[in-house]
Amino acid sequence: MRFPLLTIGLVAMAAAAHADYLGDRARPIVEASHAEIRAVHLGRHMARGRWEELLDETLYSLAPKGKWGPDHPAWATARAALAKALREASVTALRGETGTWIRKVVDEHYSSLEPDEIARAAAYYETPAGRTFRDFREKVLAENAYGLPYVIETKSHETMRTEMEEARQKLLNLPDEQTSQVYEFNQSKTGELLMGIENNIIADVIGNIMRSELGALMHGDDGEAIARAVRAAVPNMPPQSPRVYLGTVTMRPDRTLDVVIEYHDGDRLAGTYPFSYAPNALHWQDVANGVPGIQPGEKRFLYRDPQGRLSDKP
Repeated sequence: MRFPLLTIGLVAMAAAAHADYLGDRARPIVEASHAEIRAVHLGRHMARGRWEELLDETLYSLAPKGKWGPDHPAWATARAALAKALREASVTALRGETGTWIRKVVDEHYSSLEPDEIARAAAYYETPAGRTFRDFREKVLAENAYGLPYVIETKSHETMRTEMEEARQKLLNLPDEQTSQVYEFNQSKTGELLMGIENNIIADVIGNIMRSELGALMHGDDGEAIARAVRAAVPNMPPQSPRVYLGTVTMRPDRTLDVVIEYHDGDRLAGTYPFSYAPNALHWQDVANGVPGIQPGEKRFLYRDPQGRLSDKP
């Protein structure tokens, strides 16, 4: 009975040893090029769309849609408070498991270079020309990801734009010899391979990791703490409701009721189901009872209470 446990232990040790090997092999180029922080900024950029979705979805989980949305006077304040709390939680995650995953991805892909390519690239990034290019590249990526999770900037966006432009001018005005070094390395097989790894594989994989981990932040104890922080910062938010938001109801001129039900994958809107009920349909009255007094051309939000009854009140 001990053999399965021994086998599992040996596999785990082998995996750890392999990860260490990849890390050691990639370290010269990862450290010289600042590949890890560049990868973080690229991942942040790739997660931008999910980040914007998550802010809205989370706010709708804190108060009922229909009574609560972008037109509410407290929405912008609540969104800013939520962004602050989520960004703080994401930075903590980056120091832990999320950061470990990113490090493994970077090590795995940069270690795919041959040892002589790694040595050549690391040496380039230690030259004045390489350091100038690296500094500009880093500032471009950081500015492009400004305000997104996993990093909390200590400088204003305007300051970072100014520093990026200064780095650009420094790169554009290098001595001729250094300009040639930058051009020759970036156009070389090694340079093109590295840029392809960074812009395509690294960006996609780490973007996926960050998108997934962002959604996980709102579950469990972290999510509850974030929700409490937002409510404390924005006391004029509408209260939560026991009713569940379903979608909308619209009445046609012939009094047919068009119902659009939203369905979600977790907190994420995945699509809608449309239903239509003519006045003589079996369930027309059930829907009509939930939206009393609705008139042709009118559209209302639809909710369901814990007993399964429909209502247009959140």
